[in-house]
Amino acid sequence: MRYHCPIYCIIHFDRPVASTYKRKVWKFSKGDYPNLRRIVSTFDWNSCSHIDIDIYAANLTKPLMSFCDTCFPSKVVTIRKQDPPWFHNEIRLSLRQRRRAYNSAKRSNSIYLWTKLTFLSEKQNKTTLINLPQNLRPPITALTSGKQ
Repeated sequence: MRYHCPIYCIIHFDRPVASTYKRKVWKFSKGDYPNLRRIVSTFDWNSCSHIDIDIYAANLTKPLMSFCDTCFPSKVVTIRKQDPPWFHNEIRLSLRQRRRAYNSAKRSNSIYLWTKLTFLSEKQNKTTLINLPQNLRPPITALTSGKQ
């Protein structure tokens, strides 16, 4: 008769949570470039020089960032790691609208709300399709075949 010792172990794996973070994004298309050129040309760049390269880089970066802050409008966006890069707030808004319309149409069973849901679904599909990267878009024939 043989006796076997059972081996028992518990392995606990924590899945890392995808964190979100905020990032400042400058709108370069709406920038005041003549004002930026004027500010940069009148600034005394010799005052930034220093023997230590790290201090020299910081002395150059600080005024440049402040110049850009004054000349370019900016906004703070939330970056979500779990979302694809083409998934932005406009798509998120249309999904939320469609979900609300579906829930209210299901509750009330109104023809008007079901029509509104159809309109929002088509709008959301177009919005998503426009923002998809080129390699993920369906071929043109798949878009044209179907209801006219």
